[in-house]
Amino acid sequence: MEKILVVAAHPDDEVLGMGGTIAKLVSEGKEVSLLIVTDGSSSQYRNADDLDDIIATKKKETENAAKILGISRVLYGGLPDMRLDVTPHIDINRVVESAISEIEPDTVFTHFWGDVNVDHQHVYHSVLVAARPTFGQFVKELYCFSVP
Repeated sequence: MEKILVVAAHPDDEVLGMGGTIAKLVSEGKEVSLLIVTDGSSSQYRNADDLDDIIATKKKETENAAKILGISRVLYGGLPDMRLDVTPHIDINRVVESAISEIEPDTVFTHFWGDVNVDHQHVYHSVLVAARPTFGQFVKELYCFSVP
């Protein structure tokens, strides 16, 4: 069975960027997993007293969307939302490399390098590092999606 990993910076990027494609791939019998690199809330809601609840709610919404699309597994990197530009590149790389090592995908989908969102750009660059052609690399194909 072909294994696919979708790497997204924030919860909902996978749905907005390629939700229809995910559903189509699943309908073709492919196993699709998802990595959400950031917590999706820590900067946007940094002053909220219930930040942990907000993050938990986003995870629940992500899990619900994953069920609808047929995604078999969701992983979370937990890095700070809207702060990947000040997060050491190696830390982002480790999150993506760990997911690739765990899932062993044939194909990876991630953000388009020219996306306006800086978090998306940093995720793209880390996916390039993690999916680079090296001995024993699982990834054979890499595709990008754009989030409107």
